Amino acid sequence: MNWLETELQKPRSKAIHCSIGRRHPPGLENPKVSVVIPVYNEKNTIEEILRRVLDATVRREVIIVDDCSSDGTRQFCKIWPPEKLKAIGKCPPGMADFPLK
Repeated sequence: MNWLETELQKPRSKAIHCSIGRRHPPGLENPKVSVVIPVYNEKNTIEEILRRVLDATVRREVIIVDDCSSDGTRQFCKIWPPEKLKAIGKCPPGMADFPLK
């Protein structure tokens, strides 16, 4: 008998038996996908990107991470309702940081 056959004949731990009998792990019944979109001066493209992501039929959260855009991307993100879009940004000292609410 080789090593693999010996290992396969050993009794399994209780944890393994529990996971084998489970039909659907709790998190997979209605999974939520987190979509993180880094942006920097994306005013001309962010609307199309968000439209495509929000058109997806899966349960999701969309997080925009702005790297101190100066072209109006930040202002565009502020108009979205918080239940549709979470936006965060980090800027150097002297410029306004923001979490959107």
